[in-house]
Amino acid sequence: MKMYNSAYRYSLGAILAFISLGFGISDAHAQIPLGSTMPGQNVQVTLPDGSTTTLGALKGADGTLVVFWGNRCPWIGKIEDRLKSFAGTFSSATRKIILINSNDGSAFAAESRSGNAEAIAGLPQGIPYVADAEAAIMEAFAATRSPEFFLFDASDALVYTGSMDDSPGDADKVTKSYLADAYAAMSSGNAVRVGVTKPFGCMIKPKR
Repeated sequence: MKMYNSAYRYSLGAILAFISLGFGISDAHAQIPLGSTMPGQNVQVTLPDGSTTTLGALKGADGTLVVFWGNRCPWIGKIEDRLKSFAGTFSSATRKIILINSNDGSAFAAESRSGNAEAIAGLPQGIPYVADAEAAIMEAFAATRSPEFFLFDASDALVYTGSMDDSPGDADKVTKSYLADAYAAMSSGNAVRVGVTKPFGCMIKPKR
């Protein structure tokens, strides 16, 4: 009986942790439609050094990838190396990747500005990681998860939104690279075949 109770408590604890962070594929939500102009460009955001800027000031002239990111979510760790690899292909003087943390930094120490500073140290140089303290950009994008990807072309039009690929938990099992395929189509002037997928990750926990 003691063994059963112990196993039960462990299982219940695991389930509660799962629910708390909100792992998994998001339910259907009002994603901004393809072709939408990048929203929230004038919203003020904060860099890890305490300086402020806007999404519009950080975007690229020939394309921008906006990624809702976080520091506590284990799915971030599973996809971080894939983001680094994609950055090597995508990032340039005129194409930019912007990471946005819309979690409540006052409620979760790991999601604070100092937490962002620690996290960005492991990513390629030149990728800004900004705090969306009031979750204004999260709301403008209708984002719900970290990670969640939004790819915009040179005219700031949304060409892809959702998950990076079809295997968030295991890079070796990827069969469909949605983000990379969308970027390849965008770069060649072709239509993106799969423009919307469901984001997979932890629920964003904004300030309430």
